[in-house]
Amino acid sequence: MKKHQYSPLSFLLGMALGVIFVGIIALCIVEVRAVSPEEFIDERDIQVFPEPVTLVEIEILPDYISGLAQGEPIEIPVTKVYVQPSKDKLNSVVGRVTGPTNEETYYNLDMSKVIDTMRRKGFSEEEYPYYIREDGVKMLGDYVMVAADLSIHPRGCVVETSLGQGLVCDTGDFAETGDIYDIATDW
Repeated sequence: MKKHQYSPLSFLLGMALGVIFVGIIALCIVEVRAVSPEEFIDERDIQVFPEPVTLVEIEILPDYISGLAQGEPIEIPVTKVYVQPSKDKLNSVVGRVTGPTNEETYYNLDMSKVIDTMRRKGFSEEEYPYYIREDGVKMLGDYVMVAADLSIHPRGCVVETSLGQGLVCDTGDFAETGDIYDIATDW
């Protein structure tokens, strides 16, 4: 059997071509691309709640992103991350709660006629300005605006709610179903 002899130059040239060939094949096999967060999140695992957080810290797990960051903590700015609200306080997710004194629900209607009625009852703009609180609760002065059964809670009386002290300003058909507070919100 005849042995082939290679010069050092041909050996190095052969090795270099081999490395280049392997590199080209590797580039063809490995695709690096940017993906949107939706591609990583299974929608069945998402729960939406109304309390946003602006920054979260996550750890990249090597099992998921092999060779990148290797478990180093990173910060990712996000527009909205939600945490579960308390079931003790009325909110847009938990639409009915048992408050400190009554069952509570919420409604979102134009309050102009209700506010006019309260003004005629002596609740002045100066002492009881109408506004919407940061959490979306409609307020008259320092009080949460509440609709209730007026035969039990007359207009203008103060009641305790899960969202703070309420002022009975309104009523509705719901009052026929029992002693419920319907809280005015912009949800």
